Amino acid sequence: MKKHIDFGIIETWPDNLKRLVFDFSEEISSEKKADWENILAGKAHYNIIPMPTFDRVKSEIEELLIGSSALAWHCTKLVNPERIRSEGLRPFSVKLIKELIKFDLSHIFSVKEQDLILKKIDKHNRSGLFDGRSNQLWFLLNREMWSDIGCREFFDFFGGEALRKVIESELPEYLPFLKKVGEPYLLEFPVKLKHIASYQISHLTDELINFGINTMTGELEPYIFAEGRVYEKIPSAKFIKLSSFNEI
Repeated sequence: MKKHIDFGIIETWPDNLKRLVFDFSEEISSEKKADWENILAGKAHYNIIPMPTFDRVKSEIEELLIGSSALAWHCTKLVNPERIRSEGLRPFSVKLIKELIKFDLSHIFSVKEQDLILKKIDKHNRSGLFDGRSNQLWFLLNREMWSDIGCREFFDFFGGEALRKVIESELPEYLPFLKKVGEPYLLEFPVKLKHIASYQISHLTDELINFGINTMTGELEPYIFAEGRVYEKIPSAKFIKLSSFNEI
């Protein structure tokens, strides 16, 4: 199997990445300190502090990442894990939400209640509520993040963030049912980093640089916090592991 970067396990990092993250930490830390002192002194508007090492290292890390693949994790709550194993992981869509209501919640809600939820979904879709999420698939780029509050919320209710917003605003009495139905799962799969947004590559690079500095200084516990998104389905053939909450 092709080797993928696991940002939570340094041993999986390419040697070039480890060199860039750790070998220039002291220089970059000094540059960042000088820049911050310049800001605190109120001179940033007319006295720009150059950070040549940071700029070069960031550019090289970004180039390296774009040519690499990494492990990713998707937090979700499932009623039927076998379906995702056979159909793969699909990006968010209104069609997908409606399917979840009809097939996964049919034992919870009556046909009349399902129709009511679907009407509320259509209402929010027309208002543009889903525009920022449509056709996107979000995931973590560090497995350690599964315990972060943002991910744990996906373990807390069924149907994802979009469905929760609809229910909370329109049918709050149904929210307890979304909390009870399904089991939390963490899905692991590889992703080519060139497919995630450029700003996410930039953020990941900053996290890696700060990881190197924190490792050097010991001031903070190193923790790489990064996520990504793609606009295509993840076929089940690419799945590495689907873990229930009890196995995490």
